Amino acid sequence: MITANKLLEDIVAPRKGVKPLFEPYHVLKALMILKDKEPIGRGILSKELSLGVSSTRTLMKRLKNYNLISIDPIGGCMLTAKGRLLISHIISIIKKISNVSHLINESIKLANYAYAALLSGYINNINSMGVTNVRDTLIHYGAKAAIIIFVNENHVYMPPDKELNEKVYPVLVDIARYMEALYGDVILMSYSDNIAIAESSLYNGLIAIVLQNIIIN
Repeated sequence: MITANKLLEDIVAPRKGVKPLFEPYHVLKALMILKDKEPIGRGILSKELSLGVSSTRTLMKRLKNYNLISIDPIGGCMLTAKGRLLISHIISIIKKISNVSHLINESIKLANYAYAALLSGYINNINSMGVTNVRDTLIHYGAKAAIIIFVNENHVYMPPDKELNEKVYPVLVDIARYMEALYGDVILMSYSDNIAIAESSLYNGLIAIVLQNIIIN
């Protein structure tokens, strides 16, 4: 048995002293792309990941070696049963990841770009980890700033201060609606003046925050 984040770290680990250009977040993003768009060819996956074709080929080989995908020379790659099981565990928590830069107004514009992730029923988990620790994790992975939004039956707010809610920041409701948040859900937002870093810091943060709690065989 292994945690999902450890599996992703193993996949991107150096081989014969050579470190690949892809990171754990490329692995997670690739699996989520495959879930929605399989079968998919190397060229398209390369563009989706903003990763060179050679690095994408290496990533696909490693995913195949870990029995997470199968590769057809003509049809492209698809998730295996093991890959589908892994991604099903992940998306049971991480319901949605999206660029929300267009929703950010001046009241919470901490950088030019923002990516958000919806975590299903994750309020207690975030409280257990500590709101500050979660924010610091996103910043550790490159975010310029990060915010956390809790959705409950009474308010949409930024913990730990329940007064920082939709009455003060009406945009929080817009974000919650766009992300399709429900009672008990959490929205993590990662900011950067570089759109690629806004995305990668969120993905890598999710791997550290969420995937460490997912056990796979």
